[in-house]
Formats: sequence, structure tokens, C-alpha cells
Amino acid sequence: MFSQILGALSYLHKNNICHRDIKPDNILYDKEKQQIKIIDFGVSKNMKLRGRYENMLTDTGTFYYKAPEMFAGSGYTEAVDSWAAGILLYEMITGYTPFASEYLIDTKENIVNAEINFSDEEFYYYKPMVKDLISNLLKKDPKERIKCS
Repeated sequence: MFSQILGALSYLHKNNICHRDIKPDNILYDKEKQQIKIIDFGVSKNMKLRGRYENMLTDTGTFYYKAPEMFAGSGYTEAVDSWAAGILLYEMITGYTPFASEYLIDTKENIVNAEINFSDEEFYYYKPMVKDLISNLLKKDPKERIKCS
């Protein structure tokens, strides 16, 4: 399922679309076709405007899935979808988002610091490459973050 999510995001990015709100609520699963579908393009953005790529500035998306650069206010790229995919994979494994805290200000601080905790027992059963994939999707620096492709 996660491979399909990355494939769908890669397709969007190749077509200059950044979803900007990847979260469980926006992923559907067709049991018959065994296929995922990404929905709700209400805040998506065409990244290529006037013939050139521009950083996006709009503060949008769901708080727990926002990438650190979205809080900086200096612009961001489609790398925010990679970040959200990393959050989604972590949540698929553990049942909760990695940076959530009781207070939103603490959650924001956790996101901005981007320190991932793999000590949960759920990760005991997963191969190191799963942790590596999550770590590379959740790199603090968007230039170091792996792309969905």
C-alpha cells in the first residue's frame, strides 16, 4: 500500500502537482482492485507557474503532517509531500504520528526539531530499512529528504 502511495505522489510531482495535505483521511483503499487512491485536492497546487517553478508559501495542510519548512514561512517545495508520507508510514506502523504532543506548541517544536523515536515495540518487528526509509522521508532539511520517486 505504501509503495502505491509513493507511486501516486511521484506521478503528481512529475505532473507539477503538490498535494499538500497527505494524511490517512485522504487515502482510500479499493479492496476489489487492491489499489489506493489519493483524494481531496482542495489545497493542492500547480508548482509550475508562468513557465517556471516557484516555492509555495501558503500555510495549509493538516498540522500533524506539516513539514518543518512550512513553519518557517520562507517557502517550500513538493518535499512536503515526502515528509507527510513519512509521517503516514510511521502512523501505519504505530497507530499514531511521531511528533504529536499534548499541546500544539510542543508538537510544532517536535516537528521543527525532527527527532524521530524508533524505540516503540512496533518497530522491533520491522527490518532496519523501514526505519531508514522513514528517517529519509523525515529529514529536517528538505534538500536531503528523499523524493517520492
